[in-house]
Amino acid sequence: MSFAVAAGVKDTVAFVQCLRDAPAVRIEQHRALADSLEVKATPTVFVNGWRYAKPPTLLELRRDLVEAKAGRELFTKKRQWWHF
Repeated sequence: MSFAVAAGVKDTVAFVQCLRDAPAVRIEQHRALADSLEVKATPTVFVNGWRYAKPPTLLELRRDLVEAKAGRELFTKKRQWWHF
């Protein structure tokens, strides 16, 4: 609970209820998926299989979504990315 409070969680009653309602199996599945994708922090942003090295700005994300919808390459060698 101290971590939740330190992180700014205001409704600790709802937080505890969420913890009680979340099945351990589901949490473990999500943790395993994060490990397989090498997610080490939040937020981690993926677009069309490409993981950003750092969270994009809203402008960058909008631009990249337009590019992805158009079928164009999202990243150049000058930009950091990882592809899965």
